[in-house]
Amino acid sequence: MKRFRIIMLSVVLCVIFTGCKGTISNDVEIDYGVSTKYSRLELEKAVNVIKKDFVRSFEDCTMERLVYAGDKQSKEHGEYYTKADTLLFFMDYKTGNFSSDTLNKNSEYPEWQIMLVKDASGVWKIYPSGCGYG
Repeated sequence: MKRFRIIMLSVVLCVIFTGCKGTISNDVEIDYGVSTKYSRLELEKAVNVIKKDFVRSFEDCTMERLVYAGDKQSKEHGEYYTKADTLLFFMDYKTGNFSSDTLNKNSEYPEWQIMLVKDASGVWKIYPSGCGYG
């Protein structure tokens, strides 16, 4: 019994100190769509920014799908926020048992909006647009 308590305490402490990070599904669907403005490499760089941020910020969630909204919708979204060089993606993800208190546990969140803005050095950054996250 004492050994069981020590093991359980170790597991709890491990979870507390390491946290439950977000994960990218092994079969995540990435849809780059068709773009006349951005190259596939440019879109891939943006997707990598989204993935890194998701793993860091979406505790106990799994990314299932990521779709580029297209040049027209990205431009319109950017104009609304007066940002010139923007990309808009939609993400589907699922939450787990230990997700944050602001999300429903064991739920699906479809078409979460993610806007990226290119900074002065040409690097994509997630822009806090008030829709989705960022």
